[in-house]
Amino acid sequence: SQCAPWFWVDDKGKFVTPEVLKQRMKDHIHTVVGRYKGRIHGWDVVNEAIVEDGSYRNSPFYQILGEEFIPLAFQYAHEADPKAELYLNDYGMNVAGRRDTYVKIIKDLQERGLRIDAIGMQYHLFNKREDEYEKTRFTLNPENLYQHMDLYSNFGKPLQITEVTVPAYSWAPEDEEIQAEIIEKIYSIWFSHPNVEQIIYWNLVDGYAHF
Repeated sequence: SQCAPWFWVDDKGKFVTPEVLKQRMKDHIHTVVGRYKGRIHGWDVVNEAIVEDGSYRNSPFYQILGEEFIPLAFQYAHEADPKAELYLNDYGMNVAGRRDTYVKIIKDLQERGLRIDAIGMQYHLFNKREDEYEKTRFTLNPENLYQHMDLYSNFGKPLQITEVTVPAYSWAPEDEEIQAEIIEKIYSIWFSHPNVEQIIYWNLVDGYAHF
């Protein structure tokens, strides 16, 4: 969704061939990663590629290249800076369908000998809107959380807790109390897991909006 529309198409507005898209991917990744070679420690190479049922997000990358776009992205990033760490990242990594597909993807990357240095897990946690709070309650289930963190840890790579947001939605004391309760509970779980390498806040804004 962040690519310019021209990236996918030819001069007639039709999807380019797989060969053309591979070259454009390589040129883009080599240009950006190469520009900061030796200065940026790690890259989020592939982000939010899988939906809840375990299928691939129907992006032009997937429509043109199929599942191959993920290993290609890791290959090109490593070529551009062999010393940089490379990460895979998504939200809802504990959802059964998405989890199972990422397990297959990580296995495939490792079997191909491609570099992957950590697995990123986003946590956008909500405390007021009923539909989102139900998701938060599921996410905060310690048994569920430990199980999927242990599962990903079996690949021998550290876990990174990424894009953490816990909005309070208002300055009312009851909202701030719920926010503090969620943060305390989730941090207790993260800090107690030996494979969690870092925790990254996605932003620092409270208020009525999501993010």
